[in-house]
Amino acid sequence: MSFMHRATVGLILSLTLGLAAPARGVQRTKGARGRQTQPSKNVVPLTPDQQSALALLEQLFEAARGFDDETLKIRTLARVADTLWPYDESRARRQFEESFRAAMSAGAAGGGGLASLTAAFMPPSQPTELQTEVLALISRRDADLAEKLIKSVAGDSPGKEGGGTQARAGAEEKARQDLYLQAALSLTESNPARSAQLAKAGLGGEINPEILKILFALRSSNPPAADELFRAALAAARRAGGRSSVNVATLAPYALPEFTTFGAGPGPTQETPDASPVAREFLDFAYDTFLQLSGVAAQLGLPGADYRPFTPSPMDYMTGQRLLPSFVRRLPDRAANFKQAVDAVARNVQQVNGADTVGKMLQAGGADELVEQAQAERNKLLKDLLYTRAAMSAMTGGDFDRALSIAEKLGDEDRRVSLGSVIRLQAASAALKKEEVDTALRYAAGVSDLRQRAFLYGSIARALSDKNDSVRAAGVLADAERDIEKAEDDAVKANALLIIAEVKTRLDPAQGFDAVGVAVKAFNRADSKGEAGRAPAAGGGSALSAVLNASLKLDTPNFEPAFVRLARVDFNRAAHLARMLERNDRSVSAQLAACRGALAARPEKKTQTAEMK
Repeated sequence: MSFMHRATVGLILSLTLGLAAPARGVQRTKGARGRQTQPSKNVVPLTPDQQSALALLEQLFEAARGFDDETLKIRTLARVADTLWPYDESRARRQFEESFRAAMSAGAAGGGGLASLTAAFMPPSQPTELQTEVLALISRRDADLAEKLIKSVAGDSPGKEGGGTQARAGAEEKARQDLYLQAALSLTESNPARSAQLAKAGLGGEINPEILKILFALRSSNPPAADELFRAALAAARRAGGRSSVNVATLAPYALPEFTTFGAGPGPTQETPDASPVAREFLDFAYDTFLQLSGVAAQLGLPGADYRPFTPSPMDYMTGQRLLPSFVRRLPDRAANFKQAVDAVARNVQQVNGADTVGKMLQAGGADELVEQAQAERNKLLKDLLYTRAAMSAMTGGDFDRALSIAEKLGDEDRRVSLGSVIRLQAASAALKKEEVDTALRYAAGVSDLRQRAFLYGSIARALSDKNDSVRAAGVLADAERDIEKAEDDAVKANALLIIAEVKTRLDPAQGFDAVGVAVKAFNRADSKGEAGRAPAAGGGSALSAVLNASLKLDTPNFEPAFVRLARVDFNRAAHLARMLERNDRSVSAQLAACRGALAARPEKKTQTAEMK
């Protein structure tokens, strides 16, 4: 990826039934027969559906033991343990420990192909998706167990024997820190105090961006705990020192509502930001960092100045530019020195990277000014960059139609379609918040990614249903289904149908069964074609679209909401639909969701089940 393309993406992101049947994929053994739970005294008896659900869990456990796919095996065993926890805690606890250690071993072993390619772009210590998922399940059930397992990471690390190097010790510590943050993130709603405690244990010199998710989540439930955690992160960043604005940019959105833009944080609140004490503490840190980074501290002869040469990056300059208005507003007595530091960073960035190209990329300005600069620019890539910045500026200002007209000026078709789709997604969401349904539908119709479009149609239908306009809500969903059916069969289309089906299960379970059945068939058709038969929708393959899908949790199919709801209505029918999915991982996920749906109707009273082998 070229420097200019990275800068472009970075700029945009900153702005932006027969349960006796075996589980699919493995032959049932004699020991895999479902064993009914024997209720103990003073425990509410299980319903027939709940007994069947526990029997299915037993089958899935036995089946998972024979899975060739190690990731699917570990994920299934951990999810079975999580679902089983209220009914046999000791058994679930043992399985959680086994699953965690297996996940850590699988992550350490790595793999070839896509796994190796992905690993090349992430720190070696960063937890894998599987490790994160297993740890989150454990944390929500027993934070003490999660912490115990995290502390054991170093002892389980490959190559520990024989004396590890300092680099290995550092990697182990970074791995523990990241795992602490993942555990903390999973507890922000259920146990804010413990979440903050675990997050503090996960603080290191380089502040992990995951801390922002924890901070914002804690702020909504326990503001004092969130501020205390922020101060701990700020102290860790100060101890780390360094000559980079990375930690500054990471922590800024929490302290400064005006710094928050597209895709970062919840946005400004009703509070008066000038009254926030953490804002002043953060700006003190940013001030010291930039004066050191720029060399201005040495020029002014300030105590503790770092006199070494420095090499700032364009992102350092961008961060400083975004912080400058906050200094003018909150710390006017320091604004002049901070501006001097930012200007010094700009000069050094241009000297290192080429004054003309980088200078144009970093020019400040509103939408109109940026459009004028783009019109005068001859370099096609820079022209598109300036138009992109202008469109994003108009979008963040709420002028969505102006933003769309600017986006149409992009010369690169893929960028034009992708940016236009992002703007329409934001516009539809903003219109829906204002209860302007017709406007939301108009923008939603132009969103290129099928999953994002389905998400918007589903949100609109739920809003109409909340207003007791069920007739129009049903019409919106029917229109969405017809729109999606026109697309070529692939997993993206199937996922879009599943998103619509989940909304139907909320509004009308009877229709939900039929809609989920349609989605199941779509997944089977797509999976029968394999990857060679996939053709992503226009605009669906861009980096920005991928980030949006990940943030909205649309990047992978989520069978949980639909199958949980359907199982509460008719467990046998829901489980049958789940087994109809031909791909093993999809079928297992849906079957587990059906089990959770049936069992959730019962208060969590522990019962004893037969021991797993």
